[in-house]
Amino acid sequence: METVITDSVLKKLAGHGAFERGVEYFNDGRVKGIDQQKDTYFATILGTEEYEVQLSVGSRGVDGFCSCPASEGVDFCKHCVAVALVIRSEQLQIEQQGNNADKKQRQLLSYLQTLDRPTLVDQLNGFITADKSTYKRWLLKADLHAGNISDRQLKKHVTAALPYRDLWEYRAVMGYFRKAYELLSELFAALEEKPAETRIYLVEYAYERLNRLLLRVDDSGGARFALEHLMEDVYTAAVQELDWSAEKNRRFLIQALENDYDVYPDLPLLLDGLNSTELTSWLPEELERQWQDARSGNKPLGHNLYSLLLIQASSCNDTSRQIELMAYMADSLHDYERLCVFCLEQGLADEAERWLQYMENQKFRHSNPKYIKSMAEQLRIEICRSKGELQAAISLQWQAFLRTGAVREYSNLLPLLDEAGIPEKAYFEQAESVLQERMSAEEVSDRRVFYFSSPANLNLLQLYISREKWDKAIALAEEKPTESHQLIELARKIAGSRPEAALSFYQREILNKAEGTGNHLYDDIKVLF
Repeated sequence: METVITDSVLKKLAGHGAFERGVEYFNDGRVKGIDQQKDTYFATILGTEEYEVQLSVGSRGVDGFCSCPASEGVDFCKHCVAVALVIRSEQLQIEQQGNNADKKQRQLLSYLQTLDRPTLVDQLNGFITADKSTYKRWLLKADLHAGNISDRQLKKHVTAALPYRDLWEYRAVMGYFRKAYELLSELFAALEEKPAETRIYLVEYAYERLNRLLLRVDDSGGARFALEHLMEDVYTAAVQELDWSAEKNRRFLIQALENDYDVYPDLPLLLDGLNSTELTSWLPEELERQWQDARSGNKPLGHNLYSLLLIQASSCNDTSRQIELMAYMADSLHDYERLCVFCLEQGLADEAERWLQYMENQKFRHSNPKYIKSMAEQLRIEICRSKGELQAAISLQWQAFLRTGAVREYSNLLPLLDEAGIPEKAYFEQAESVLQERMSAEEVSDRRVFYFSSPANLNLLQLYISREKWDKAIALAEEKPTESHQLIELARKIAGSRPEAALSFYQREILNKAEGTGNHLYDDIKVLF
């Protein structure tokens, strides 16, 4: 079994720094428990506090998010890396045990074949009734087999799995969708022998409820993704079993194209399932007709139609059509960001700049003006870089560092300096001087100089660690307060060259932990030892 969880994939998702921290968390045994539901994994991990991680691992690759501040329910953070490494380790163990397991499974099957039917039924009934979830699933199968349950009653099962709620808190949303996944998994598993049209009817009803539900639930963290994948798998599998006429296939696809659900199966998957030559020749004309209707204002452009038009334009290398479509659908800050990035990827720096200027003149709901300014600043740096205006890009990136004091902004400066052939030394000395001055200013005023950033002493320590200035890092860590993770990171990295300093930092952190309280105090100290 070839795992999709490789180091290169995780580094691409999380970044090199977060990957290295995730490896440390994995080695420290901070992942406390993993619950698997098909291709989705739910885990608890000990960081600064206890966080919840959700990962999807399958043919689509690896994706996930965490409840920690660094992820904010969206990004793939160091905690996601640690959980992914645990999953990979377990997968490799299963693979290594595979031959023995196959041999034992054959022995078990051979034994079962010697038993009479009443004995097997009695044993199976015992296993089924021992587990509440399994019992419910088999009871539903029995009702379906006996014809005791109608399609209308099946809809009630979907309704019970997706009740309308107003939910905004992250853990509540995650718990809601985990429960919905369990209930619908049981329902869909029991429906495997039902006609394909019945399964399509029920999954479409589930999509209807899910889309309405998302108007009342803040799932910006993507807790529903596992459920989406489940529904899409059941839906596309049912479509592949259909034996409809070409005309009925066309009506089915037109209905799918015209719906405006945000969450719906990928239409390319449905097309593969229908697998009709007639549809292949008819679809491009239908797509163009609906696009022209949308452009003229006769009807809105639905999400599904947009997806197919974008795929069609991409397959024809029609960049101008792709930009036109993305601009037509853009209505949020991140939509315009994606549009600018796409233009840059196509080498269209002037076009990217035009859309950046347009974005800066818009007013977006729920967006912090300073966040918009920061995003625009990063896009403008990339535009300058794309145009070959490296000095302008370096100047903008340096200003970003001066504004925030964040080491990540300094790290973003380094490839620009390298590309321009400019030595880092002078910039490092300036950055060090800026942080030292502002550290002194913070000590006098007892307030942070930088907006939305860590205290200057922590930024300075991180700068020293990132550039491997170990003597300066040790001196600063001994003199000033540090974050726990910084102290441990420094101790690990100097353990080989400066073991006495590393040991003192470990001892200091153990004493700090010992003065604290909480359920995980013992575990935290054990990890440090």
